Amino acid sequence: MSGDGAPAPLGHVDRAPSPPASGPPRSRLARSLGGLREHAPSLTLLALGLGASFVAFFLLLSRAEDREAAAFNADAAPLVANLRSAFELPLEVLTATATLFEASRE
Repeated sequence: MSGDGAPAPLGHVDRAPSPPASGPPRSRLARSLGGLREHAPSLTLLALGLGASFVAFFLLLSRAEDREAAAFNADAAPLVANLRSAFELPLEVLTATATLFEASRE
């Protein structure tokens, strides 16, 4: 209820009058910088946490990529060795055939 006995409008809250401002009105920038100053410790902690999270993410990502590369190389090494040995004999045959043709021309 308001002071004259009539019901207050819905959502209305009686408040005491605010004291007059002491000085010139503050700009929006000054108010936001004041908020930044007030929350500086929590914002610093947030920035440090974000930085640490990014560093940890990229370190773990590089370790995972290194592990995957090592696993790939370990799997590929026997296959490469088998392919080399499989092509070694046909290459020797081709070399010997080329030598045989050169000897037959002479």
